[in-house]
Amino acid sequence: MAKNKILMIISGILLSCLLFIGSAFGTSKIVQAKNYNNLVNSANQNFNSGNYDEAISLYDKALQIKDDSNVVKNRAMAQNYKQYQNTYNEGLKLITDKKYSEAIQKLGTINQVAGQVYTNAQGKIEECRKNIISDNIQNANTAISNKDYDSANKYIAEVLKIDSNNTNAKQLQTTIAQAQQKDKEESEQQNTKSVEVNSQGNNNSQKVHKNNEQSQNTSSGLDEINDEINQCNNYISTLDKGSQKYRDALHYKANLLNKKLNILQSR
Repeated sequence: MAKNKILMIISGILLSCLLFIGSAFGTSKIVQAKNYNNLVNSANQNFNSGNYDEAISLYDKALQIKDDSNVVKNRAMAQNYKQYQNTYNEGLKLITDKKYSEAIQKLGTINQVAGQVYTNAQGKIEECRKNIISDNIQNANTAISNKDYDSANKYIAEVLKIDSNNTNAKQLQTTIAQAQQKDKEESEQQNTKSVEVNSQGNNNSQKVHKNNEQSQNTSSGLDEINDEINQCNNYISTLDKGSQKYRDALHYKANLLNKKLNILQSR
């Protein structure tokens, strides 16, 4: 009977141990399951908030407790979203540096599956397009004011690549056409005036030349008459005042003086 009692005691002890071990094991499983769920829930929250690095770290911890295909899938998505977020941040840096065309190319690589990152990227792309249009419109106006119409047309072309119906760009095209027509008309008028001035100059030159010739001819004729008058005076001084030759010489001298007077009056 004592032996049976001992066996009962031992059996009780073993049963208690088994119950304790089972309870401890069950409790551990419950704790692990709770920790797993907490990790997954926290990872999902970080994923939805865009904290992809933290989400990936929490997914990794959860997978150490339990290998779950859904968690593996979510981790892969978080990794992809992280790459999209990095691309988005690089695009923002390009925008800060005013490299709008490069930013558009960078942000355009973000896939629609990126959700909010994709939506944000599209908003920034539209912002870049507006900045490109604004800058090119301003540059075109500056070029027009400097009469650099070729450069202005290039700036306008960049605008129309983005917005083919841009009102400001089309108005500037009209402004350029009008300015070029005005410059052409002014150039033609200037050329006409130059021809008229040159023609008038030639006429004046011809008149001056003619007057110079006349003046030279007059001076030459006057010198000849003065020489003849001097010769006549010398001849008269040798004649008798009452002689016929003296009277003829005086008459000849009178004619010379009349010629001289006519020349002087014609100047």
